[in-house]
Amino acid sequence: MFSVSILEARTIIRTIYKTYGTDLSGLAMASFRLRLSEILETHDIKLPEDLVAILLEDPEFYETFIRDVSIGSSDMFRDPDLWIDIRDRILPFLLKSFRFLLIYSGKRKKNLTLYPNTFLFDLSDA
Repeated sequence: MFSVSILEARTIIRTIYKTYGTDLSGLAMASFRLRLSEILETHDIKLPEDLVAILLEDPEFYETFIRDVSIGSSDMFRDPDLWIDIRDRILPFLLKSFRFLLIYSGKRKKNLTLYPNTFLFDLSDA
């Protein structure tokens, strides 16, 4: 698999932001670079510079790129950095700002997505 450098990944992030207004700068760099490598391989693109050229010229490919680079919900639940941010930054803000929180946990299989939420709220009482 082709390895994408940090500089190349940042160039792609800047290109997408300038061209389409989508800010991907908040993505974890290691994960983003891995997804970029997978995209290059999947779409038979030889170099990151070629990917930049395609993104600049082809809005339809941009849509495909965004789907390919996006974090799926199952990936989200396995991302420890996300849960640390929710626990340390987002949840304390929400608990201070609102009297009540209504949390929607959408369609799920075997209640597996409820476990991280339960764990998270258990930590918030500590």
